[in-house]
Amino acid sequence: EREFMQFGQELAEQLTGSRIAFIHFVNDDQETIELVTWSRATLEHYCKAVYDAHYPISQAGIWADALRRAGPVVFNDYANAPDKHGLPEGHAELIRLISVPVLEGGKVRMMAGVGNKPEPYTDLDVETVQLIANTIWRIVHQRRAEAALIQSESRFRSVSDAAQDAIIMLDALGHIIHWNPAATRLFGYAQEEALGRDLHRLLPAEAYRDPALEGFARFQDSGSGAAIGRTVEVVAVHQDGHEISVELSLSAINREDGWNAIGIVRDITERKAAEAKLRQLAQA
Repeated sequence: EREFMQFGQELAEQLTGSRIAFIHFVNDDQETIELVTWSRATLEHYCKAVYDAHYPISQAGIWADALRRAGPVVFNDYANAPDKHGLPEGHAELIRLISVPVLEGGKVRMMAGVGNKPEPYTDLDVETVQLIANTIWRIVHQRRAEAALIQSESRFRSVSDAAQDAIIMLDALGHIIHWNPAATRLFGYAQEEALGRDLHRLLPAEAYRDPALEGFARFQDSGSGAAIGRTVEVVAVHQDGHEISVELSLSAINREDGWNAIGIVRDITERKAAEAKLRQLAQA
């Protein structure tokens, strides 16, 4: 990620004729900055200052006005700019500077900048830096979101694989898209046999007389999860054809690919048998 951002900084340097470039993230509180990286040229030839990884915006110089104003700032005469805080020992000398914010969700998420162009910066330079900064943030944010999704799905699969109850996820058409090991033990179908199948194959038609499962049929038509959200006892069919008494809990979640239904299925055959035995004893 750091190398990718440095590549983007080098591109901004080249296109604007600058000699230094930086990227910093802004934390959710909008009060603290995470120092990410300077361009390789900046680190190798200009800037030897040592920073804390995080520090408050109140201590940042005028380059952070891009955050304070939520808009680009340009200083073509940095030495005479008002309200500057000065530079720490080892910091790159600043002659000219562009600093731009990247906004998302009404907040500044990242700041990027270039500096020390031999000539004054122009509006085109500002637009160039802003475009590159927006693109860098979009790609980095997307990659981080994808990594978080993979991690989240990995945790879900770990929990699902260890669960004692069958966990089945369905798309809006009722096709099975997730099938855990407990589902294989309960219904007899291996995962590769179950994925893509219609849930109706596992539950007989008479089961859908229940209002909750009638709601599932509407879910398949509309993709809305409003009709799903209760637990019912129904009869399912094993792969070998024998019937199983199960407790089925249906709910719906809205994922990036649309509404999905989740069914948690528990074998209650022994419980039903015990209840029948109790009824027999009560009638004796």
